[in-house]
Amino acid sequence: MPEVRVTPLANYADRIHPVGVLYVDVYPYRMRDDDTLEFLLLRRRADVVMPDCWQAVSGKLRADERISHAFLRQVVAKTGQAPSRLHRLEAVTSFYDEYYDTVMMVPGAAAQLGAGDVRIDESLHQEFRWVSQAEAHELLPWRTSRAAIDAIAEAILNGGTAITAMSMPQLSE
Repeated sequence: MPEVRVTPLANYADRIHPVGVLYVDVYPYRMRDDDTLEFLLLRRRADVVMPDCWQAVSGKLRADERISHAFLRQVVAKTGQAPSRLHRLEAVTSFYDEYYDTVMMVPGAAAQLGAGDVRIDESLHQEFRWVSQAEAHELLPWRTSRAAIDAIAEAILNGGTAITAMSMPQLSE
């Protein structure tokens, strides 16, 4: 077999753009008494970036913070509730951020919330809604967010090994 010649990656160092993890997304959900699934969506304020946009919980990591801790911190900060269960998502969202001129990788998680009151961060959001999977599809502007909702619904409603494999141990801040 002929030897394959590979150019060292260092030869392209001046052409490689950084990839960053700055944000996390968390998709809060709850099970209703009739075993249907609902998702919590937050509507951004009109005077912030992405005005009036519906989204899941989203936020920035702190310096030296573990991604798994950021999932928990963000859901508590944006909803006022600690999740009873936390599941990592299989897919990671990526997008090009023109401001930072980098490709952002956004890990995601699902967070099971209880029946308690939701307290939103009013500096960023103006309202919240518990919605069905179909309603989430109507409100969420990004295909990747709708795909995350679908993946969560499939794993939770089908249960079994998929949801067990996605489960994360409960974390403390």
